[in-house]
Amino acid sequence: MSDNFNEITEVPGLQASVEQLQRLYQRYRFAVENTEGPVLEAACGSGIGLGYLAEKLGRADGCDIDKENLRIASELHRDNESVEVFEFDACRLREIDKEYGLIILYEAVYYLDDIESFIYGAMEKLKKGGWLIICSVNPEWKDFHPSPYARRYYTAAELAAFAGKYFSTVETYGAFPSAPAGAKDRAFSVLKRGATKMNLIPGSLRLRTYLKRIFMGELKPIPEAVTDNMIDYEPPVPYIGGDEYKIIYMAAQKD
Repeated sequence: MSDNFNEITEVPGLQASVEQLQRLYQRYRFAVENTEGPVLEAACGSGIGLGYLAEKLGRADGCDIDKENLRIASELHRDNESVEVFEFDACRLREIDKEYGLIILYEAVYYLDDIESFIYGAMEKLKKGGWLIICSVNPEWKDFHPSPYARRYYTAAELAAFAGKYFSTVETYGAFPSAPAGAKDRAFSVLKRGATKMNLIPGSLRLRTYLKRIFMGELKPIPEAVTDNMIDYEPPVPYIGGDEYKIIYMAAQKD
């Protein structure tokens, strides 16, 4: 049976916490700072960020292997001539007959069958001076729990090591401090760790929504598109590893 990635994809209308929306916005805002287009988002999911990327960088392509994700993304951008959505495996980037100034892979590196093929393919398809940016949950975070269908999770150091084989400039960043901010956060952290150990956390994002509503209070719908200032923005900070942050980034520039 093939993996149903749509059930673990952030789609418009799905209820999300404030932090989840902050993470969403941060990913795309960070991508367009000091980079040039055109841009390819590999494993683009429902394509929520493609319009924002196209607005900032001129043109955005999005590829995915899940047909329902592709249907949603194509529908969202049916009237946007600056966005193209197509079916393609991120591990086969070398076969794409295009060149990009930026390639991003967000919250999907752990689903890849061959990370090295992806990174090498990205290097091949980047223009000189172009950037590859990978964003992932931090597997060193104490409250980390794996997603269904994940093949393997990578630390910031491991991502940097893979990229360092093909890129001379490699940077790593962290975002969203992992230390609980208050008593409610500490209680949620304890419950989450226990649920993870007992394999009680649902795989579907829709089912997780019910748990979030119980423990985190009011939720907000994920929008159809990322927009400027949709929520507060905190840029990622330089980071080399450890459990201090929930989210990690690896950015590599082609010479």
